[in-house]
Amino acid sequence: MPTPDTFFGGSASAIPGATARKEYQAFTFDHVYNDDASQEDLFECTQPLIEKFLNGFNATVLAYGQTGSGKTFTMGSAETSSAMTLPSTDSSLRAKLGIIPRAGRYIFETLNRNRRLSDDPTANLYMTYAVKISFLELYNEDLKPKSTGAHGEKGIMIRDAKDGSIYVAGLEEKACATVDDVLKYLNKGTTLRRTSSTVMNEQSSRSHAILTLHLYQQKHYVPLTVDVTHMPEARHIVRTVTSLSKFHFVDLAGSERLKRTNATGDRQKEGISINGGLLALGKVISALADRDMAAPNHEKEDVHIPYRNSKLTRILKDSLGGNSQTLMIACVSPAHDDLFETLSTLRYAARARQIKNNVKSNTIEDHAKVEKMKLILISVQDELRRVKYG
Repeated sequence: MPTPDTFFGGSASAIPGATARKEYQAFTFDHVYNDDASQEDLFECTQPLIEKFLNGFNATVLAYGQTGSGKTFTMGSAETSSAMTLPSTDSSLRAKLGIIPRAGRYIFETLNRNRRLSDDPTANLYMTYAVKISFLELYNEDLKPKSTGAHGEKGIMIRDAKDGSIYVAGLEEKACATVDDVLKYLNKGTTLRRTSSTVMNEQSSRSHAILTLHLYQQKHYVPLTVDVTHMPEARHIVRTVTSLSKFHFVDLAGSERLKRTNATGDRQKEGISINGGLLALGKVISALADRDMAAPNHEKEDVHIPYRNSKLTRILKDSLGGNSQTLMIACVSPAHDDLFETLSTLRYAARARQIKNNVKSNTIEDHAKVEKMKLILISVQDELRRVKYG
């Protein structure tokens, strides 16, 4: 059985026999992958976003498409995929790793390499960092934390920050020291994620999943004459740059027509909820695309965007039209029976490609005066301790 094709949204793609009137419909995307593309090929296209994330920018990778088109496999958030992410000598298993485990490995390798370089006594930079992770499932418009196995949304609420960004209050964030911590957390979350069998897919995801990495970094710049093996507070620091960035990895539930799934009961209810969230997402994408195509930058805030129509669009507000560099992966099936869903997915992604986000670095610089005051405070505290304890 051929694997689905993946489109990123420039390259052109055409769908033969798309309509009775036109033999072809053309779409333009940044990258197009056929069924012979490897997981490494797809990961390479996400690396610019990872580099941005490491430099203090927000980023999002979002997989969209019909059920069974390969979204979860591509993201690496399937239970079978995440179970293979721990160290293995089997090259065939490593080749199947998706974007999330590959990104986690790349991020920690880069952070550790930068930290080792900053530990060099001849360097003029001392770096500290902390990484936290959260995993959220959106099932039937209910928020489900995936860190503890809880199946309720007690205390979990979507909030607007003072700067206009969105955060999920009450969602637990776990500290990660190594890539293995990320992979274990991913495996635990995907094991708890809801899947069910439908006519179109034996293991269909019945919820949207959002895994988020939060990166806190401090870079202390010091004169070359200072030994950087000392603690930061003991140095003559001249400048400190602090950054706080987040990376959303979003695996959306499959878009599907209920009549094709023959769903009844709970499966039907889930399908209605999934389609409702994706419909709201489509309306937000269309509104943002219309705004960015027609309105100058200074008029953007005057256009109403229906983020509040669903919890999915509220959570992804920053990713869709805010301070985030976002990549949508549109997964489609090569089967002729799936032509309607394929065209719908491609139109969806082509619309999303028209959105232009205003991405800003989340960095704050503490200059020399502030650092001098910190050093003065430290010296006073040391003096008080000496006086008190002799």
